Parts: sequence; C-alpha cells; structure tokens
Amino acid sequence: MLKEKFVDIRHDWREGIDFVEPFAEVAKSQSIRCSIAIGAYYGLKLEQVDVVSTFLHPDVGEEIYIQFPQGLEVPEEFQKGALALRLLKGLDGLKQAPRLWNDAVHATLHRLHLPRCNSDPCLYVRKETGEFVILAVYVDDLIVTSNSSDLLSKVKVALQENYKMTDLGELSWCLGIQVAQCQDSVRLSRRTSILKMLERFGMRDCKPCKTPAPVHFQKDIIAFQQEKVYVRRTLKDIRASLDFCCMP
Repeated sequence: MLKEKFVDIRHDWREGIDFVEPFAEVAKSQSIRCSIAIGAYYGLKLEQVDVVSTFLHPDVGEEIYIQFPQGLEVPEEFQKGALALRLLKGLDGLKQAPRLWNDAVHATLHRLHLPRCNSDPCLYVRKETGEFVILAVYVDDLIVTSNSSDLLSKVKVALQENYKMTDLGELSWCLGIQVAQCQDSVRLSRRTSILKMLERFGMRDCKPCKTPAPVHFQKDIIAFQQEKVYVRRTLKDIRASLDFCCMP
C-alpha cells in the first residue's frame, strides 16, 4: 500500500519572518534511563505511546503561504490568478515544526498538572498523595510509567483527547536500545545496533584477534573498496559508531 505525504520543501527560510526559533528539546538519554531504573526499582511497567501526525497538531504563528498542491481540485471561484494557501497548522519540512510541537505538548502537559523537571525540559513528573507518574517526551514518542494504574489511565485518556495517538503497550524499543521488561528486572540490550554496525563495516562474520587492529588493516580497506561496496570503513566512522553504542 502506497501513502502520499504533503511536505513543505522550501529552502529559503528567512529568520525573523518565516520562523523565530526552530530548536526543540528532546528527552535526554540519561533521563530515559533514569525512568527505566525507577520503574525497575519499584517493579513498574513502562509504556510507550506514539503521536500520529505529530507536526500537524500545533498552530503556526507566523504568516506563511505555500503553493497550491498539484492534483488537488480547485474550486471555480479560486481558479483566477496565482493560487496560494495560508499555512495554519504545522507541516513536515517546516523549519519551526519541531519547536511548535514541543511548545504544544508542553502546554498540554502543563494543563494536566505535569510540571517539567528543572534538569530536563522534556521530562515531566506528577505527584499525588503517594502516587506519581513520570513522562518523557522524545519527539513523537511518549514514555510513561506510574505506580498507579488509575493515574496512568487518567493521563493517557487526557492525552488522547488532545492528540491522535497509538498505544504501543509496554516499552520494548527506545533510542536504539532493546528493552526487555521482566518480572523482577529490566534488561537493556544494543545487540541489534551492534549487529547493524558490524554489517555496515563488513565485519558481521569477523573473528576476535589479539591486537586492536589486524596487521594488514590498510590493505583490507583497499580490498574492501575495490569490491564496490559503498560503505565508509574508516577508523573515524568505526569509533563514532562505537561511541554511540556505548553511550550512557
């Protein structure tokens, strides 16, 4: 099944006219790990919710016009002259779209009495007489856990009233980390990311060696490139990939 997507692909954005601030925060990996650790300590389940069509929810404050989409039927009263549409909602490709979504979801969570943490602007915590709910926002993914099923359901229902969401159930995958929630522990694994990295650098079937690098490593690189495998196999790229896999 094929899907069509309307995207704004302009490249001549003018700061102060078409946008003011494009930067948008996301939850820090340390905050997400801390949430997972809290869930493991108290024996709580972490759940994941995906927001559908994230950038289409917030309103656009600036006055922006876009060309009329090709293939869309134009009413007769609008067929004279150049056609343009004013953009009222966010759109994929819009430079400030992530920022607009970030502000919109923050306002919604603020109304739900979920204040953001000082250490992480995308981590929200709500406490009520011994009950609490922790919610982390990473673009269109919401990771949430709570020691009260009623409070958790209340927050999820309130969010679904504001946005179209898909409840993905228990958290199983986040930031390239596989999450396995057991009865008495939570296990984190980067096996899939490591296997992809080995595949990328042509080392899926590699064998351990006594030295950090093979003796004829430079020759291996040349031979690897001569096989027309378009993968950059440099020490710099390998180091960057290893740093990502070992990211705290």
